[in-house]
Amino acid sequence: MRNLYDNDRPAFDNVATQFLTVKQAGATLDKQCYYMAHNIRNAYTNQFNNPLRVIKKYQSLEERQMLLFSLSQVIKPTARIQAGIDYRKGTRYEIDL
Repeated sequence: MRNLYDNDRPAFDNVATQFLTVKQAGATLDKQCYYMAHNIRNAYTNQFNNPLRVIKKYQSLEERQMLLFSLSQVIKPTARIQAGIDYRKGTRYEIDL
């Protein structure tokens, strides 16, 4: 990000408008670069992790209370979500559907 700031300032400003909050924009340049890189990473990974996090939440809810429908009846994972489920098989983040 610092390289982008030094070599292509308009591109840096464009990325900053997309990935910095107003509060973060008032920080030092190093902090801005940190937050921008963090927010860019989150924008990519959240699209994979958030649906899986919701499934995990409802699985724990299903264990504590009786639900009207089972998760396998309600959730039909897309190819992207299924790839995330397959990726986590055998780890502590494994999700059973």
